[in-house]
Amino acid sequence: MGWKLRTAQYLYVQLGEESRDKWLSSGQRVAIKGKIVGMYLFERTVASREESLNDSAQKPDDQA
Repeated sequence: MGWKLRTAQYLYVQLGEESRDKWLSSGQRVAIKGKIVGMYLFERTVASREESLNDSAQKPDDQA
């Protein structure tokens, strides 16, 4: 019994921003605050240890 990673996604979540006028020039400066969030989707696998040992023993050897 174990887990298999199916997909992983990352996204940026904006938490706020702060703007102020530039000094000695026109326009504004904007600072954005946020964090990166990871989302992972796992699938539960139900393979016994004996089955995986048998599968690896049945694979042919590629070396001649």
